[in-house]
Amino acid sequence: MSDSLDRILAAAVDGQAQSQRFIQRQLSRLHEHFVRDGPEIRAAMKNDGSQTTSEIEIQYTLALETITKSFSESDFQKLLATEYKIAYSENTPDHRCAYGAAYIAPATYNLVYSTVAAVSTAIAAGNCVILELPKTLSATSDVLRKTLSNALDHDTFTIVDKNVDQNKLSRKTVRLQGSPSGDVSPSPETLIVPSTRAIAIVDRYADFQKTAKAIIRARFAFEGKSPIAPQLVLVNEYRIKEFCNAIAENTSKYFASQIEGNSTSDSSLAAKSRAIRASANELDKAGAETILSGSRGVVVRVNDRSSSLLRKHVNEPLLIIHPVRSLDDAMDLASRTSGDEPLAALHVFGSPEVGKYVSQFVHSHLTCINDIPVELVVAPLTPVGFATLLGQPYRKEMFTTAKPQYIEFGKREQQLSTLIESNNEAEAVKLRKQAQAIKVDMKQPAGHLLGHFEQGLLVGASLALVTIVTGVTLLMKQGIPLLKTWRF
Repeated sequence: MSDSLDRILAAAVDGQAQSQRFIQRQLSRLHEHFVRDGPEIRAAMKNDGSQTTSEIEIQYTLALETITKSFSESDFQKLLATEYKIAYSENTPDHRCAYGAAYIAPATYNLVYSTVAAVSTAIAAGNCVILELPKTLSATSDVLRKTLSNALDHDTFTIVDKNVDQNKLSRKTVRLQGSPSGDVSPSPETLIVPSTRAIAIVDRYADFQKTAKAIIRARFAFEGKSPIAPQLVLVNEYRIKEFCNAIAENTSKYFASQIEGNSTSDSSLAAKSRAIRASANELDKAGAETILSGSRGVVVRVNDRSSSLLRKHVNEPLLIIHPVRSLDDAMDLASRTSGDEPLAALHVFGSPEVGKYVSQFVHSHLTCINDIPVELVVAPLTPVGFATLLGQPYRKEMFTTAKPQYIEFGKREQQLSTLIESNNEAEAVKLRKQAQAIKVDMKQPAGHLLGHFEQGLLVGASLALVTIVTGVTLLMKQGIPLLKTWRF
């Protein structure tokens, strides 16, 4: 392993993987081998787990598409023109360059997609790649090793079977930690993913049928292991019975369709069914009310606010539902159960106005309103600090560093340089006065100039005035005739 690491790090220093033609060749070969080994890869995925044929095909397809997308971004003529901008006296303030080497510890979730997406993106960015892929009993891991090793240049790509300490890597190495890890801290050279959970908040006026379908699909697809699928669903207590009925109805339909269209081996399904029954028994002991339990998952309702199940990190086909008093109560609970850290994902079901309100006050790395896209469910988590994109969990910016280049500086720079060199105090003062003369006044309606307290006083005074005027009017209208009656 030491020899291969030294070879990769030396190639990184030489910039061996940064040539656009080299990048295109590597991605082209990776695509070719991935297509050629496709049947073996899909068979290994089927052998290792209980994913349906459709889920396996989707994961494989999206992995293949990431290679295609990375290749299409390597437009030789366009990138060449960008590279030579400085030679033609053009500034490139957005110029970026590869770190040199990328150390990738892929997410274990949907290993094929997670690995291929990370490797192809790092290559497209111009990096040599060190892939951490432990030797296990997994057939998928074995076939990935073979396909990637046969496709990629051994001077710029290698696979290690155990973690390599950052101290053994050069400073020109960026590290991707694809699965949540409490031992790694984020830095410009270390990409980590959120370690918090995904939570769904369902408004009392949401469409329960559509909501149930979206949540069930996300929670139970891909063996129930998606990191952005809701691990806790919060529903208004006045309509939770109706919501649970919708969940039970749609879950039964979903499980039936999965069994009918599934070609998974009986042994893997039996093992999964035993694990689910054991989990259901454990949940019953914890005070959870089982709404539905089948060979493909469990749905429970937890009423106790102090239950540890409300803080459980779910990595199995399990859906936990909990009643809340109001939308604000749901928002407060979602924040508290995540330790006030941003949620990995927040799913809001309700009107767009409700979605805006909840997403504004519940911190999360990702928010989805009224649906949970399959492209996100199948994908690994996007590293902290980068926006999550549909169909693109990783992108080149993660594996590059900013390197702006300037050659033309304009009249402003000429003006400032002249002031510095001439020490012209009068011109410097004139420049300062010009800056001070620029107005930055806010253009708002006059009402917004009042504070909340002042607005409250005005509202209160207005209500009091209306009450007094109304009272005086009634008194004059009813009281004067009454007085006349008494006089006579």
